[in-house]
Order: sequence, then structure tokens, then C-alpha cells
Amino acid sequence: MLTPTEHQRSFYDTDQVCESLIPPDSLYRQFREIVAPLITDTQFAAMYLPGTGRPAIPPSLLACATILQFHRNLLDREMERACSHDIELKFVG
Repeated sequence: MLTPTEHQRSFYDTDQVCESLIPPDSLYRQFREIVAPLITDTQFAAMYLPGTGRPAIPPSLLACATILQFHRNLLDREMERACSHDIELKFVG
């Protein structure tokens, strides 16, 4: 089931922290500002049946992660670990 992403801020907001940590010329900042907005969930809507199944991870987020995984030449498990520990990857998503 394709559901809208809720962007509720938490006590430790990654976006706010990363704004000061990720330099303007970083690949990840440029990816977030230029490439990520081009990939939207509505482009994948035809692949999901409305009202069925569990809420999905936003397909736009998965597409961005796949592009970055390919760029970094990472295996699936390596990308999984990088997503949980690499602040630049968290900034993109």
C-alpha cells in the first residue's frame, strides 16, 4: 500500500543536524537538491493497489537508495549498514 510519508520532527532531527555538517559541494547534498525531487512516489503509484497490504517504504526513497548503492558499488547488506550509520546517506533520505 502506497501511503504518504509523514515528516514529523523528532528530538534528534537528522535534517537540522546535517544542514550544518554536509558541505554545499557534497555529492549527497547536490543529489538531495537536484536528483531526489525528480523521483516522486506518484511515478510508482500504478505498481501499488490502493488499500491493500501494509504501508510501503516510499518507492522514491528506495529508488534514490538504489542509485546511491550503485554509485558506491555496495552489496545489499553493505548498503543496509551504510544507511544506518552514514550521515550523508541519511541526509539524502
